[in-house]
Amino acid sequence: MSHRNVIAHAQREHRHAGLMGSVAVVMAAWAIGQPMSASADDRFLSEEGRFRIAFPAAPREEATGRSGGHHRARADVNGVTYLVDWADLAPEAIRKAGEADILLHRLRDGLAAGKTVITEAARTIGGSPGIELVLDDGGGRRIYHVYKVGQRLYTVGVVGRTERLRTQQPLIERFLDSFSVRTVPPRKLGPLAVTVAEPRYGKLGPARPNWRFLPYDVLTARLSLVGVSTDDEGHFDLEATTEVVAADGEIVAKEPYRLRGVIIDPIVPLDILQQLPVREGDYRLRVSLHDVRSGERTVWEQPITRLPPEPALVAAGLYRDADAKVPSAAFARVGDRLFLEVRFIGFDRSRDRIDTALEVQLLDEAGKPMLDAPSTAALATADRAVVRDNEVVTFVVAVPCPRVTKATIRATATDAISGATATLTLPLEIHEPL
Repeated sequence: MSHRNVIAHAQREHRHAGLMGSVAVVMAAWAIGQPMSASADDRFLSEEGRFRIAFPAAPREEATGRSGGHHRARADVNGVTYLVDWADLAPEAIRKAGEADILLHRLRDGLAAGKTVITEAARTIGGSPGIELVLDDGGGRRIYHVYKVGQRLYTVGVVGRTERLRTQQPLIERFLDSFSVRTVPPRKLGPLAVTVAEPRYGKLGPARPNWRFLPYDVLTARLSLVGVSTDDEGHFDLEATTEVVAADGEIVAKEPYRLRGVIIDPIVPLDILQQLPVREGDYRLRVSLHDVRSGERTVWEQPITRLPPEPALVAAGLYRDADAKVPSAAFARVGDRLFLEVRFIGFDRSRDRIDTALEVQLLDEAGKPMLDAPSTAALATADRAVVRDNEVVTFVVAVPCPRVTKATIRATATDAISGATATLTLPLEIHEPL
């Protein structure tokens, strides 16, 4: 069966819909153009610095200071500087400072010198003390998170003009919140095992309610692994294989992976994007893990169900861009605009026409609409070849975030030919701007 992508003119700016063909063709295209993969972590890793963080662009690492004992990783993105500084303190300096809070306070005074303190708060990371500072330097803002972890001081910072910072709020939020530090490399903490497995809508969430999937849906899940062995520097080496197994034992999908990295936390997250079976029925998702360093092996299984087709919205995901290439968590700041990508299936093609529409409204905690008018998109065509070859309409619709609340995204698709409708709801937390 052939495969087409058709972009339709949407009713409002930054809303569009596309057509796609059979599941076999779609998944084959993914396998060639965007290989399915499992990654322990997609954050930037500094092995010397013993930390991970989500830089929005590839950073430069350099030694600073007269003795070269200070280090920095830095990335500049459209006028905003993202940085992590770290240095090991001499035992004498720690002894003179006394309590960690005193040392942090002195560093705080140095950072704030000549600037206006907007906010200041205590922070911790893995039980180690820290502070958060937001400063006005007269021309813009400086946001610093400072931590003392053992003998090492870390300064995580974002610097730029206020208007530039506003345009990059999602990147700044992820950068600051993604910082994690490895203190003592866990050589081996218990047996290798999967402790938590959560199906998700898209790579970054939110969580799905179950492991039941419709045609053209996408199985995305995050697994939490424990008991992964490391060397003295915290390096691990893990082989993983994901399989979808039918009731008769037939393996209908299989993907091998090799994971190498440095353990920052005792729990290693493993993200899976798995092809679903074409035929409906009950299956098992089987994940085989092999710890190359210790030789330990384990297998984790989860029942999944491929449901029969019906009018529905599937493969939903939240993104930061209109091209649906930068995934987003179900978290935003006031003034942000996310994008919902979702596929509509089960519409009527028997009359050699497709006539579909999507309406997206944002509801507050009381269930009241937050948008003056819903975001909408539509796709209609009478091209017989297009109608014959496409069973799915893919919509991408903007979701504004007007005020602070625990919101619900409600998407409703309509097939004008059959009158069928399908609704999907997703949670979304909207917080104060930075």
